[in-house]
Amino acid sequence: MHNFLLLLSVLIFSLQVKANRYDDIIHQMLLIKKHSPSFVNIVSIGKNDQDQNILALKIEFPIQKNKVDQLVVAAHHGNESLSVPVSLEFAGQVLQIFKNTEHPFHSSFKNKRFHIIPALNISGINNNRREEYDIEGISHDPNRDYPDACNKTKKNFKLKSTSLLTRYIYNNNIVSAATVHGYIGTLTFPWGMFTKNTHTHDHQTYLNISQFAVKANSYQIGTHADQIYPAEGSFEDYMYLEFGIWTVLLEIDHNPNISKDAHSLIRYFYASPNTRSKQHQHTANCKSIRKNYTPMSRP
Repeated sequence: MHNFLLLLSVLIFSLQVKANRYDDIIHQMLLIKKHSPSFVNIVSIGKNDQDQNILALKIEFPIQKNKVDQLVVAAHHGNESLSVPVSLEFAGQVLQIFKNTEHPFHSSFKNKRFHIIPALNISGINNNRREEYDIEGISHDPNRDYPDACNKTKKNFKLKSTSLLTRYIYNNNIVSAATVHGYIGTLTFPWGMFTKNTHTHDHQTYLNISQFAVKANSYQIGTHADQIYPAEGSFEDYMYLEFGIWTVLLEIDHNPNISKDAHSLIRYFYASPNTRSKQHQHTANCKSIRKNYTPMSRP
C-alpha cells in the first residue's frame, strides 16, 4: 500500500493541468489516516485568505508521552508541486518506522510527533503558481512574507497562511522544521539573509546534521545564502532567529528521487537536537541588497 500511495502521488503531481490539486492532496491524506488510524490525525491550522482550511497530518506513536514536535512544510511555492509527494512519502516512511520496532530509528522516533503540511499555498498549488493571493487579491511570495533581521521596515505576514503557520508553530512548540522546495538539489540552512557573515553560531551543528541527512540523496549542503542566493523574509531564517527552531530547506532536484529525498528528511530529524537552539541571535552586520544579482533559481 505504501508503494501504491507513492506512485499515486507522483503521478498526480506530474500532471501539468489539474482542476483542483488540493482535493487530491486531501484524498491522499485521508488514505494515510485510513491505513494508520491509531497513529494519524488530520488537523487544520486555520483558514487562508480564500477561506480554505490548511490541513496538516499529525503523526505520533500513540502510547508515548512528552514528545518532541517536528514540522515539515511543502509548497510554500505552488509551482514547486513535487514538494507535495515528498512530504507525503515522508509521512509514509515515518509510519513505517513507528510500526517496526526493529528499525534503527524506532526508539528515537517514537519520542517525536510530526506535523506535516503537504501544501501551505493552496491557491498556488491549484493554479501552478509560485505566489499566493491575499484577501484583496494581491499576490505575494509566501517565502518572503516573514520578518527579516536585515530589513526591519518590510511589511510582514501579508498572507494568512504564513501568519497561521507561525501561530501553529508557536502553539505546538516545534523544535525542528524542514521546508520542501524545488528544483536545485541542495539542503540548506541559515543564514539566508543579506548578511556579511552567513554563518550562525550553530554553523557546525548544522553542518553535522546536514552531512548526515544528505547521505540519502547526495545533495550539496551549506547556508542558503552561500549555496543558492540571499533572500529576505524567508521561513527558515525567521523561525531560527525568532524561536531557535532548527530549520532546513530541502531543495529537491529537477528530476527528484521522491523516496530518497523523503529519507533525507528522516535522517535530518533523527540527527536534529531535541531542544531548540539557545544561540540563535543574529549578531553579524547586514549588507545592502545586490540589485543586479541573478539567482540560479527561486526557492
